[in-house]
Amino acid sequence: MWEVDFTGIGVEDVTMLAAGGMVVADEGKVAKVSGEKKVDLCNAEDVFYGVIRKFDEGGGVVALTRKGFKEVSYSGTITPGRKELVANGNGGVKAPAVGVQALLITGVEENNNAMLWTAKAYGVIDHDIRVQLKDPGGNDKALSIDVVGKDIIVNLATGVAGAITSTAAEIIAAIATSAAASLVTAEDSGESNGTGIVTAEALTALAGGVDPTIGKYYQIVSVDSNAGTLILDLG
Repeated sequence: MWEVDFTGIGVEDVTMLAAGGMVVADEGKVAKVSGEKKVDLCNAEDVFYGVIRKFDEGGGVVALTRKGFKEVSYSGTITPGRKELVANGNGGVKAPAVGVQALLITGVEENNNAMLWTAKAYGVIDHDIRVQLKDPGGNDKALSIDVVGKDIIVNLATGVAGAITSTAAEIIAAIATSAAASLVTAEDSGESNGTGIVTAEALTALAGGVDPTIGKYYQIVSVDSNAGTLILDLG
């Protein structure tokens, strides 16, 4: 049975100076163009410019394949089709990182009042969401949620003597049906079961978000999972 070999079809190279530190063993790796207009190896999550076909160590120049079908290594899970790709930092390609949502933990797990607040969006864009557990300073106050810009103010319930009576579970339920639900989710944190009464906490921002990587779309012609390589159409 005939097998179709796409490697080399429509290949178009450009010759450019190489950045320092490149060696012959880097041939076959994806590469980028530095600010100095030199071909350089990619770090993880970089958008790549082409594949190093040949490196002339003596002349310090690279033949960089910019178009056509090329075989490269890959990591992670990739299937044939039009896919968004970035460099994996080891000379191959991978799918872009999806990003991390910003988080905040209030309360204390051992007191069963710990809550995990998670931004709906991925990345640093929601580092300006802030949460406050506010003591309203009066008697017989009802639990309520105010949203001012991206500040979520949880007005805690109090009893006849003015003591806070809101539990974590009650706040979690209130958040889910309030305007704050468009910004965050709230849930028990760790082993906390939500039965504990919370304490007032100052306005505090969510943190730890990581922006998703934006790659470039390529047509993946075939994938050899045993060899850890794929054939991509550079355009």
